[in-house]
Amino acid sequence: MSATFSGSPAKATFQALEGENQAPFQVQYNPKDLQVDRTVTWGEHEESGQGQGALEFQKGESLAVTMELVFDTTNESAVKDVRTAWVNGLLAMTNPQVQAESGEQEEEGEKLRPPKILFSWGSFELTCVIESIRTQYLLFAGDGTPLRAKCTVQLKEWTETSFDEATGGGRWAGNAIQLVEAKAGSLPANVAWKARTPWRNIARDNNVDDPMEEFTPGTEVVVRKK
Repeated sequence: MSATFSGSPAKATFQALEGENQAPFQVQYNPKDLQVDRTVTWGEHEESGQGQGALEFQKGESLAVTMELVFDTTNESAVKDVRTAWVNGLLAMTNPQVQAESGEQEEEGEKLRPPKILFSWGSFELTCVIESIRTQYLLFAGDGTPLRAKCTVQLKEWTETSFDEATGGGRWAGNAIQLVEAKAGSLPANVAWKARTPWRNIARDNNVDDPMEEFTPGTEVVVRKK
C-alpha cells in the first residue's frame, strides 16, 4: 500500500522522544510531498487436492515514509557551510544514545540505539525511527564549501513493546500500546505528557474520570499512542 500526502504551511519537525538532546529539529523548507508505504504479505494457503489455494494473510509491516528535504545557505550574508548549519542537526538524530530496552535485542548488554522520533507536519504525525539519510551536495562556494544539500530521508514506524501475559513479553506489531508502571504521584496528565498523547486517552483506557486522580503506585497503566 502506498500513499502520497501534500504539505502543510506549518514547518515539518523531527522531535527526539528519548536521549539527552530532545530539542526539536525544524526543517528549512518543507518537503514537496511524503510517500507513505505499507507492505502486507499474503501467501497461498496449503490445501490438499488440485486447484489454487486461497490467499492467507501472513503479516503487515510497519509504515515506511520517504521524503526529500532541501537545505540552502546561498542567501546568507557570509559563506556558511550547509552541513554545519543544517545537515548535521538532522544526522545527529541517528546517533546511538539510548540504552536498548529489554525485548529490543536478543542479547542483554550495553548496546545503544538511536532515539525514537516524533515526525510531525501539520496533522500528520508518526512515531518512528530514522532508517536512512542519503545526502547529495548540489552547490559549492569557490573554496569548496557546500552551500546546498538534498537529503532523502526514510522513516520506519516505531512499534511499541508491551507485556504479553502468555509469554512474559513481546511485540504487538501494529498496535502502539504499552503498559507503564505507575510511580508515586503519577497522574493521568503526567503519564500522557511523557507518552506524547492526550490525557483523555489515558483516562479512557484506564477508566479514570478525574485527571487529578493519582494512580496507585505499581499499577500497570495502559498507554495507547494512536
